Amino acid sequence: MGVSVGFSLVYVDGISIRQKEQSAMNKISAGEEERIKIMIVEDNVEVAESIKDYLISENFEVTIYNEAPGALTELQKGVYHLVLLDLRMPKMSGEEMLRKMREGGWNIPVIILTAYPSVRSAIESLKLQAFDYIEKPFKMSRLLDTINSVIKEEGITTRPKEILMSRVGERMRFLRNENKLTLRQLATRAGVSPSLLSKIEVGSSSPSLFTIYRVTKSLEISLRNFFEDVEI
Repeated sequence: MGVSVGFSLVYVDGISIRQKEQSAMNKISAGEEERIKIMIVEDNVEVAESIKDYLISENFEVTIYNEAPGALTELQKGVYHLVLLDLRMPKMSGEEMLRKMREGGWNIPVIILTAYPSVRSAIESLKLQAFDYIEKPFKMSRLLDTINSVIKEEGITTRPKEILMSRVGERMRFLRNENKLTLRQLATRAGVSPSLLSKIEVGSSSPSLFTIYRVTKSLEISLRNFFEDVEI
């Protein structure tokens, strides 16, 4: 695999990475602007639909899951910027789902929503790095303020370059899951930190070409194939 560096372009196997990025950005700019994607995990259908309707009116893209196991499966397949998570649910509690997310290396921001607040669950949620803990019932404006705080503090954006980075992260996560590797296992193979890899997968960090090269090499896939299969 040939890697060469020009004045402002990096070439890998004869591919200009910057040209690829610019092409992707042009295609993205020509289409509809993407919206921030929010997953609601809530077993109360009426509550979930009410939140969804409100957030759609605020120009968010929203998906509902009424149980945690299905939501966890979906998180492995797609990219979400934020999760709204109910605590008390059948089959798997919100607290257990959040714990599995963190153990799996998902650093996606999570806002806890609960009608059964307690000091214990609040402390556990914060230990598991929940962004906020909101007691039901709540005003939608309160929820929106919290979501906007997440967007600001986590640097979530849908600008073209960041959209492309989201696609890169989505591709990386797909390949990791296809190889049945945990985030930590892939990070060890590639010689990068699990924290960095997690940020790349959720699109919150722009990876260097060298980082992508190390990951693709550990997965035995060429950079050419990696970038050609990035959805744009």
